[in-house]
Order: sequence, then C-alpha cells, then structure tokens
Amino acid sequence: MVKTVWRWATVLGGVVILTTVWLGLSPLVAGAALAVYESGIASDQEYREVVFITGEPLLLSGELKVSLGREKNNAVTNTYYYKLSNAAGDVKLTRRLTLTTTRETTRQQTVEVTRLDKITETITVTRGKVKDTYVLKDNAYQFHKSVVTDHQAAVDYFSGNWNGRKVYTINKDEGEAVVELTGSTVGYSHYWGSTETQLVDYYLETDRLSATSGGARNRWTGTAQVKLALNRTKDLTYVPNEPTPISFRGGYLQTEQEENVLQYTYDLPCFSDGAVMSGRRNQGEDSFKLLSVPTQKRLPVATIRDIGGHWAEDDIARLASLGVFQDTTYFGPTLPMPRAEFARALALLTNMVPAPGPAVKQITLAASKPTSSASPAPAAAVPFVDVPPGHPYYQYIVEVEKRGVMQGASNCFFPDGALTRAEAVTTLIRALGFAGLAPATGYRTTYLDDTEIPIWAVDAIYLATEFGLIQGDRGYVYPNERMTRAEAAAFLNRFITFLQRDLKEHYRERVIYQH
Repeated sequence: MVKTVWRWATVLGGVVILTTVWLGLSPLVAGAALAVYESGIASDQEYREVVFITGEPLLLSGELKVSLGREKNNAVTNTYYYKLSNAAGDVKLTRRLTLTTTRETTRQQTVEVTRLDKITETITVTRGKVKDTYVLKDNAYQFHKSVVTDHQAAVDYFSGNWNGRKVYTINKDEGEAVVELTGSTVGYSHYWGSTETQLVDYYLETDRLSATSGGARNRWTGTAQVKLALNRTKDLTYVPNEPTPISFRGGYLQTEQEENVLQYTYDLPCFSDGAVMSGRRNQGEDSFKLLSVPTQKRLPVATIRDIGGHWAEDDIARLASLGVFQDTTYFGPTLPMPRAEFARALALLTNMVPAPGPAVKQITLAASKPTSSASPAPAAAVPFVDVPPGHPYYQYIVEVEKRGVMQGASNCFFPDGALTRAEAVTTLIRALGFAGLAPATGYRTTYLDDTEIPIWAVDAIYLATEFGLIQGDRGYVYPNERMTRAEAAAFLNRFITFLQRDLKEHYRERVIYQH
C-alpha cells in the first residue's frame, strides 16, 4: 500500500473531484490520488501549489480532478487534471498528468513503482504588456518513484523516493527552463491517524532571451526546498453536560480533522527590468497551512457504576464509550485483566477487528490489502485447544494470534488467565512493529527489578521505556505482577495517545522543523 497523499472523493461522471486530504491509501484501488511529485497540498476547499520556474516563488490555487483507472495485473493508471492560478490572476497553470503504478507484495511488505505515461503542462505569466508562456516539451519529463510499505499489526509504515526532470520552452523559441527535483517521503497510517512528511529539493536553470536588453540572454540558476507535512488525527474529548437534571453527566466527542502544512525556502536570482542582477540573490522562506472541516461524532455514554472517583475513571469511561470494554453496570477495576479480554480490547482499539454495528455505505478509499484500517479476511482456526470457535472472544484471539501480537504456550492461549505487565507491554510493542528495534545483545533495562524480567519481554520493556509507553514505579517495573482491569485501561489509553501524538512528533515535527 503506497503511502502518499490520497483523497476522499466524490465521483461525477467517471471523474473524481478532489476534496479533502486522506493519507496512506493505495492507487491500486478505486480512489483518487494526488500527484505528490508537485509541491502541493489540499483541504476540502482548495488545492494549493508553489512553483519557482519564473525565478520567484508563485503560489497557485485552484482545482485538481482525478480520473480513475481500473486495476489490472497489479497495475493501475490514473490521470490528473490541474487548473490553477495565483490570487492576482496573472499567472495560470494547466497540467494533465497520467501515471501508472504497479505493486508487488512479498510477505508483509509491499513495493510500489510509479512511472510517467504522459504529461502536458503550460504556465502563462502576464506582467503588464509582457506575457511569458512556459510549455513542457514533449517527452521531456523524466520521472520515477518507488515506495516500500511495511504492514505491521496495528500500523503501516512507509518510505519512498522519487526524482524527475522537466524541460520547458519559453515563448516557443526564446529559450529553455529546466527543473530538476528529488523527493523523499516517510510516514505511517493506522486507525487513529496518518502522517506523511515529504521533502522535495529543486534545482532550476534557465537560458533565455532578455525581453528588455536588445537580444542579450538571461542565464540563471536557483534552488528551492519544499517541506510538506500531511496529517490526519482522530481525537477524543470529554464534553460535560451543563444542565443538572439530565440522565448522564457527559460523554465523549470524537473529532477527525486533517492539517496540511507546506513550507518552502528558496535561493533565486534578483531581476531588474527583466534582466538578472549580477551578485545579488533573492533568498527567503514562507509557509501556509490548510485545514479540513472537522467531522464530529458523539460516542455512546458508559453506564458503569463502580468507577466513580477511581483514579482510572476517565480511562475506563473513554474505552467503554469506544466499545472496547463490554457495556456493563460494574467494571471491577481492581480485578485482574483476563488475557482474552485484553486481546478483544486491543483488536477493537486498533481496528484489527472492526467494532460491531450497522454497515455504513460510503465512498472511501480502502487499503490495497487488509491492514489495521481495513476489515481483515477470514482467519484460519487459531491453534489453541482452549479457544473453541464458540468462545465469545474467538475472532479477536484469532486475529491477534494471526498478526503475531499475542501468543500462547503448549497449544493453549489461557483466555481466562490474568494478564501480566510483561505480557501487556510485549503485546503493544508487537502491535507497533517495534520488536526489531532493540539492541542485538549485551544490554539490560535500567529498572531495579531488571533480573525479574522474563527473557522474552526484555526487548519490549526496553523499547516501551525508550518510547515513553511506560515509566516504571519508583524504579521498578514489576513485570510478573498481574495487571488490573483499571491498569489495563490506563495502559491502552496511553497507547492511543502514542498513536495520536507521539508518532506524529517523530514523523512530522522532527523532520519538518529540524531538517
């Protein structure tokens, strides 16, 4: 599943009109994909792009439409139509771009390669009585892109690179402009959000007749860098009720919104009456941001009666409103958390197994293979003799076992057994796909009870500490103690926060603001 900028879309007469940003979906399905090889971002209101071909940064906005192809032999061809202009209306861009993407999946990784089939592009700049027309020469756009995606149990991670070269004629025979670019992308997608960060470097070179200097030529070079941060987040907020005589005190509001940021820096020539000024450069930076209109949904209100005033009341109520815990009158916060119930909670929380409810018919861009954000295919029977098909949590245990998140021993899962802290931490690290990030050998954790950590849990506890998922208690981690239901709720809520915010910090802020 290629991770690039994808969109929710409305289909009109076979053409998709681009509206709002979606991340992490495949072009090999019936979905609309923005050609991210251009420096543009979008909201549900508009598309914006910055170009540098004239020797100055030009901010353009307007319409992008996508005509979708059908997948055949693991390949699909889509066509993109751009119609853009600047605020003053004196710069206009039209572009038609056709791309074909092929996909190859091996084990849990997908490699996608995108090639250019055809492109036409014209940019017109009218300044007073002077009009310049830049036309992309036939067969003069070299482009290639490849992205690899690693499908983990709860998160899909991706990384990719592309490069391209465009050659334009200027006013037919007055000269040429060359734009070379290299780009990289990195990001992730999961049930609680998506983040993609792109870095695009431009090298520009122009050789043309000067319009004001009697046949002399203007030759100049310039560079620019564009950084794009594309983010979708699903948040939960508690909303209290103001009137006292009401059947419930308050409830949770789920809000989903997309934020897309474009920053750019440039080093371009200075001009005087159309001629390049020797020894002077136009250097600067700027940025802009587009937000989608947030979508909101009130969640069911939990009716649990034995958590009032408990330190984990908010954690328990939050997960209960999501349907992660059964809607019961009594939760039993001090009781041990059974392994089967934790498996169910994690499967629902990450959408490994979607929460039960009526099907909603909508136009969405589904992933190219079952992932954490798509309904899984029917699973094979789980190899646990103590989890028969009639077990109430059978489908959840099947899913977490199939994805390598939770395991048993001696052909048993021990569904009613109490979950230990070491088991809980190991489960979440496996769900994130971080198990291979620990040092190879010769290390220990910093906890005072380090020697009590089971060998199979050392890596997970080390990594969970490094990533801030756990902190310990006065220097102890108590790996073999049973986790209470309240502690499990707090732990799972910390996991949600990590997915919503901490991953974004690594993939967006640290790349965009520190690069």
